[in-house]
Order: sequence, then structure tokens, then C-alpha cells
Amino acid sequence: MYNLLLNYNAFILPTYYIYTNKDGTQVRVYDGLYPLKPTFVEFIEDESNRLYVKMRFENNFETTIPYSDLIHIKYNYSVNEYMGGDVSGQPDHKPVLDTLQLNQTLLEGVAKAMKASYAVNGVVKYNTMLDDGKTEAAMQELETKLRNSESGFLPLDLKSEFTPLERSTQLVDEATLKFIDEKILRNWGVPLSILTGDYTKEQYAAFYQKTLEPLIISISQAFTKKLFTRRERAFGNKIRLYPKDLIFMTVDQTLEMVNMLSNTGSIYENEKRVAFGLQPLPELEGKRYMSLNWVDVDIANQYQMNNKTGKGSSDDGGGENKNEE
Repeated sequence: MYNLLLNYNAFILPTYYIYTNKDGTQVRVYDGLYPLKPTFVEFIEDESNRLYVKMRFENNFETTIPYSDLIHIKYNYSVNEYMGGDVSGQPDHKPVLDTLQLNQTLLEGVAKAMKASYAVNGVVKYNTMLDDGKTEAAMQELETKLRNSESGFLPLDLKSEFTPLERSTQLVDEATLKFIDEKILRNWGVPLSILTGDYTKEQYAAFYQKTLEPLIISISQAFTKKLFTRRERAFGNKIRLYPKDLIFMTVDQTLEMVNMLSNTGSIYENEKRVAFGLQPLPELEGKRYMSLNWVDVDIANQYQMNNKTGKGSSDDGGGENKNEE
């Protein structure tokens, strides 16, 4: 995911060995998945139209791998035929960089405005005519009085009058700040509530469906395409990724879901514990329980009537039906 969001492309190399069945057929047995971080990628096609990928890494090691052996996940795949991102297969960060520059300019403007607001504290009006030398001396005398005053009162004579300036620093309004923050986050599909952590269940579910779920589907499709042959895919084989944790549910909703799945034996005992943040127990590994109050609809009438093929009668099976739990 780091490579995908950084470079808009992620390459994974599956490793495998060939296994020969008793009937002589050979199958691939995968034993590893290795994310790659190349610094240079070039696509090469041979005379038989088979596609290869030439890669160079940070240590200057180069290798060429058949594209069919690589899992390639693309982000913002559009104008480039082989790579995600812009026409050159690189992330197009210009829009978000422009917004970040606007944010930087805004922060610098706020800093200058605050500094300027403290530059002048007040105006001293002298009720007499003073030349330049006497004005400077009078200002120094005023500054000395300000520094030496511990009571908060400033002594002045009749010839001078001090008028303080009100500090009304005009900072950026909340709507503008929110607009810039959301404009930056919109580039990645992340709402502000997710960043600050004060999201609701509905906001988190919307974030998952809008931003995370498309990535999960893309990864699933990329893995399916390269880990299964065309024939295996024709039989419906596919790689599916599921969120392991119940990330959208409250405790009440989780409890309701666990109760519903428990009746049909669709959830393991340790999965119940994990759903509530409890540690799985070794003695419960692989154990599932279900309710006996459920019956197949195809044999419901037979079970209800308790005929000869049913259970519950001690003689010929045609006696009175006894409902037991």
C-alpha cells in the first residue's frame, strides 16, 4: 500500500515451485509474495507479443520479468496504457501541491499579521512642540516608565497623553481553513472527521465504501488475474479480501450479528471472541455450534408430521409428534 499510494503503482512478485500430480499434470504451488520497489520500470514486448517488465533497483541491480508473473496494482489508472498515474506513469501531484502552497501562504500571512499587530502598542501625544532630539528623549523616558512599572499604572505629566491601540488581529475565518483542509484531504478521499478521529459510524462506513473498498476490489482483481490460470478463473476461482474486524458495528450491532450467525453455525467460537476484542482460545479452535431448532425446508413437512422416515416415535413412526428443543 505504501508503494501504491507513493508511486501509484505496486509490483508484487509471487514465488512458486512446480508440483507434478500422479496423473502427470503440473501445477504451480505458491510459497511467497514479495513486494518490489523498483526505481526504474520499462515495458518490453517480444516478437511473440509477450510482455516483459525490465526493472532497476536502488542498488543498480537489473532484471527482466514476464509481466504475466507479476502482480501489478494500479492507482488512478487512466491515460497510461500500462501504469497508473499520469501519461508518463508517475503520480500527478500538481493539484495537491498547489493547494499545499496556498496553505503555506495562508500560514505565513497569519504569522505576519500577528507580528504586525504587536509592533505598535499605542500612541503618545505630547501637548507641546518638541524637536527631534527632545521627542526621542521623551520616548526613551516613556519606555523606561513602562519597563519599571510593576503596578500596571503608567505615570504621565500634563504635557503628554497616552492612547493605547486595541489589538484586533484579523485571522483567517473558520470556513476558509476548513475549505483548504478539505481540499487537501479530498485528493486522497479522506474526510476531515477521519483525520481528527471524531467520525461517526456512518462517516466511517462512507469512507470505507468510497476510498478503501475500491482499493480492496482492485487488489483482489490483480491477485486473481495472476494467481489463477484462465481456465481456473473460468471455473469461478477468485481471490477475495474481507475486513477481519467488525469495523462499522457498535457493540449492540455486533451482538445481534453474532447471535444471528450462531443459530446457523456460520461463525466459529473464536470469531465470536475476536468480535468483542477477546483473545482466541486454543481449546475453541475450529469449533462451531448451531441451534437444533432449525430444519431444512425440503423436509419440514416430513419432520412436522413425523412419518416413518422421521425420528421421535418409539413404534411405527406414525405416533403423535413431540416438538423438542
